[in-house]
Amino acid sequence: MNFINLGKAAHANGEHRAPALNAHVQEAIAGLQVGDPKALRVMSEFTKGYDMAIRDELDAPPSSTDQEPTAPNHPGTESTE
Repeated sequence: MNFINLGKAAHANGEHRAPALNAHVQEAIAGLQVGDPKALRVMSEFTKGYDMAIRDELDAPPSSTDQEPTAPNHPGTESTE
């Protein structure tokens, strides 16, 4: 299983960033000792994928549906020009 892609998918699905909360990660590390290099690799790759997805999202150009926020119209702040 590609745990980097799993982390990316978890982000896309709005899941937690914590690898230990992901069912696929739990299955992959079940029975391993704390600190086992395989468990560390699985969890590190999951987190790397999750963070890559965040960076990709932040670096993406705005879509045509994105709009600039507008200031609320508060009484007494209207222009009189």
